[in-house]
Amino acid sequence: MWGAHSREKEFLGFASHELRTPIATLRSNATLLDKISTSPSPKEREVRDRILRASLTMKGITETLLWLNRDSQEALETSDVHIEEILKQITGELEYLLAGKDVNVTVQTQPTVMQLPEAAFRILITNIIRNAFQHTIHGQIQIIQDGNSIRVSNTLPASQSKTQTTGFGLGLKLIRRLVSRFNWALTEQEKDATKQMTVIFHPKQ
Repeated sequence: MWGAHSREKEFLGFASHELRTPIATLRSNATLLDKISTSPSPKEREVRDRILRASLTMKGITETLLWLNRDSQEALETSDVHIEEILKQITGELEYLLAGKDVNVTVQTQPTVMQLPEAAFRILITNIIRNAFQHTIHGQIQIIQDGNSIRVSNTLPASQSKTQTTGFGLGLKLIRRLVSRFNWALTEQEKDATKQMTVIFHPKQ
């Protein structure tokens, strides 16, 4: 068990470190596009903004993973995080996982701003929503954000046993490490073919 943990930690550190260079290249080239073509069409501007936003997200994610890998006591930088906006953004980015499935997604949000480490918040929410989208073949997915609380529930395939659905590898380990490090609260429930994960975020004191 310890050997597997050590190898996983080494992989996370190596992968995060190696990703720094291509992410920096992506960001610099996205910026260069603005200098080459200063009057893009609205569609091109939308694509450029998505590329730049994605590169900034990846930069934050790699820095967070490196921070977790070091078991550092140093605090991560926080900022005003618009929870409902990022939640909708992540949900849209992961919709491709539902292609060809008979799944109804309900998203309920409310305007909420909190002082949080944004990259860590994104990693956590992305993993929770990705898990729901990947494991739902047909049925319902509900994403409900109420202030500092986010609840994600999804219908589980009838053929899957509880032991097959309670974990989802590295993603779940990251979620648990993040909520532990930032003193957030996580509850997991599985009942009547429905899995539910709820996270309550506490702002930095």
